[in-house]
Amino acid sequence: MQPQGIYIYGAGGHGAVALEVARATSRAVLGFADGNSNLRGSQVLGVPVRATTLGELIEVARREEAEVFLAIGSNSRRAQIAGRLGDAVPFATLVHPTAEVSPSAQVGPGSILLPGSILHARARVGAHSILNTGSIVDHDCDLGDFVHVSVGARLGGGVRVGEGSLLGIGALVRNGVSIGAKTIVGVGAAVVGDLPAEVVAWGVPARVQRPSNDQDSFS
Repeated sequence: MQPQGIYIYGAGGHGAVALEVARATSRAVLGFADGNSNLRGSQVLGVPVRATTLGELIEVARREEAEVFLAIGSNSRRAQIAGRLGDAVPFATLVHPTAEVSPSAQVGPGSILLPGSILHARARVGAHSILNTGSIVDHDCDLGDFVHVSVGARLGGGVRVGEGSLLGIGALVRNGVSIGAKTIVGVGAAVVGDLPAEVVAWGVPARVQRPSNDQDSFS
């Protein structure tokens, strides 16, 4: 049966953004869920927070035949919640009307493409990933699950990005480069060569500075 609406998990800023993308595509957002119990009964842009546990979220989503979108900025936290939900609910994929998606491109379930983002020919974006405002992913790129391409970041053709990696605001990645899983590229960095997994890199050209961890955020 076709889902009738969406529940958004995460009542913060990214949740507000997801709500507006859903509205722009005429999808009904039935409510929010958030792990912070103090938010129960509050509203995000007029939509109430109706659940504060994953169990409650599963219950209301199933009862109302709704999809769930994970509006969590942290890649690692988003992956954790997705893993806990498993196959209990279907996940919504949100694509803003101003995003440009090639007919030959692939977008995984639970991902979001924000205004002005571009996904070119034969490019692939995995599940629960974020192409943020004005980002460009050129032809034949392959992005893993739980990746975040931040505002204005640009990837040349054939770039590979491993699961859980973050490309910071305005980062540039040369064509053909590979970036390992859970690696963070800093704001404005220029990646001209391959980067290994689980490191933080920044600069022009980007250089590995230290190992990454789940608390890092350079979007």
